[in-house]
Amino acid sequence: MGDVRGRRQDVPRRACRRREGVSVVTPEEWRTVPTAPGYEASSLGRVRNARTLHVLKPLRHDKGYLKVKLGRARYDYVHRIVCEAFHGEPPSQHVHDADHKDFDRENNRPANLRWLPKHLNAWRWDGYRDPVEDEPFEPITEAEGKQLDAAMAKAGW
Repeated sequence: MGDVRGRRQDVPRRACRRREGVSVVTPEEWRTVPTAPGYEASSLGRVRNARTLHVLKPLRHDKGYLKVKLGRARYDYVHRIVCEAFHGEPPSQHVHDADHKDFDRENNRPANLRWLPKHLNAWRWDGYRDPVEDEPFEPITEAEGKQLDAAMAKAGW
């Protein structure tokens, strides 16, 4: 692809980092989604059609999560798709959620996602207020975070 101001056109702007005044482009890795073989998820949290390489445009769900249309009638959340592609299928479909470590529902990078049992995910988000409703953000305390980490380590996470 042609260069535009020192970066490739097929790499999104957010993939560029500045290091000591030099623009460094982070390569985007694409992996097949196990539950949707015709689609791929990227290391930047994007989803594309594996055959046409068309990157799907996400829609914002009413709770702030991003979702994409897979096929004619199937919508799925981007964070679940990316988590499946990079961390494998959930240990249990109905018991595990794809958790955002930093509470940012639009940050769907694999490093920010993990499979977490629903009860621990609900416990983590318990003090969190939905930004869509303009309520204050109250993350868990440091002590609660250590307690969660200990419980997850004990469970083998």
